[in-house]
Amino acid sequence: MRCKRTHPVTIAASLLLLVAACHPGNPKSDTNRTPGTQVWAFQTGDKVDSSPTLAADGTVYVGSDNGIVFALNGQTGSKHWEYPATNEVSSSPTVGPDGTVYVGSASDRVVALNGKTGRVRWEYLAGGDVGSSPALSPSGDLLIGSDDRKLHALDAGNGSLKWTFSTGNFITGPPSIGPDGTIYVGSRDFRVYAIDGRTGLPKWEFRTGNWVETAPVLGLDNTVFVGSFDNKIYALHAGNGTKRWEFATGYWVVSTPAVDEEGTVYVGSNDRRMYALDGRTGAKKWEFVTEGLVESSPAIGDDGTLYFGSHDGRLYALEKRTGALKWSFATGGKIRGSPVLGSHGLVYIGSRDGKVYAIQTSGKGPGKGPAPMFGINPQHTRVAALRD
Repeated sequence: MRCKRTHPVTIAASLLLLVAACHPGNPKSDTNRTPGTQVWAFQTGDKVDSSPTLAADGTVYVGSDNGIVFALNGQTGSKHWEYPATNEVSSSPTVGPDGTVYVGSASDRVVALNGKTGRVRWEYLAGGDVGSSPALSPSGDLLIGSDDRKLHALDAGNGSLKWTFSTGNFITGPPSIGPDGTIYVGSRDFRVYAIDGRTGLPKWEFRTGNWVETAPVLGLDNTVFVGSFDNKIYALHAGNGTKRWEFATGYWVVSTPAVDEEGTVYVGSNDRRMYALDGRTGAKKWEFVTEGLVESSPAIGDDGTLYFGSHDGRLYALEKRTGALKWSFATGGKIRGSPVLGSHGLVYIGSRDGKVYAIQTSGKGPGKGPAPMFGINPQHTRVAALRD
């Protein structure tokens, strides 16, 4: 969810700088690079568990355990700016349509930053650490969980509080937003909740056998998919929370599922495996074994490639239909965060070696399924994708 720089990579990065300078509004990937080739790496100075987020203008935003949020040029890896959030940032940023960057930190805060300058637009003080990643609704509500056991709904424009929803334990995973505005979120109180996005009132809850730290995601047929520390993946009816099926893995499920256009569900487990499941029945299609825990959430490319990281320090690229390995890229540390795919053939991933990497792919961007990656889209707004 990693590689030493070599002289050819340095030359390639220099060429990219020249291209970006000549064509700043229309950056292009070098299609002559072999998939799995490092394009650039940026050293943050500490572990990177935050999943990178990609803005529409190609800027990459990511947090580090040293308490800094970075804005990087997506094509070259050069730093635009940095923002000191004081304490570790494991929350993955969300980028709004106006370019505002929203992110939580272990300093109990949610901040809104100007995406161009890094200047603070507003900040909101929660009652506990904010390791959860935000979700941004089309109506301008920012939803984010906290260790104060609450889901907070804020006005994205000014940070004012609209409502809170209380659970029985920490909310460390991100919420997701359905097409009707329903908010889906898990808690360490062993439950998955569906909440009315306008009022903050509960619609239903489903009890699992342990913590829920993954983001519940909407797939086909009005189904919500979510993992739990009880070693299971659940498929729930989005309207009433009844269970449609469950699939048992060999260990905790921290990875958030991805769903492709055919309804196949891809999800990792701390049993060191990535699974592909039939979204309608829960039947296993294939599994791929790594050499480390798989907390990373997968990303589906438009060329049929599945990307994810592992605690063995590698970013994996698999053929999504069969689970066959296409290539892997080694970093210098564990990968806990999730990859993000841009529209120019690059995949971005952070590592516990302190670096953020840009790696060449064989595709041109994310796939078209209802949940092709962690955060649903490169901006990580976590709003259910529209489907035909």
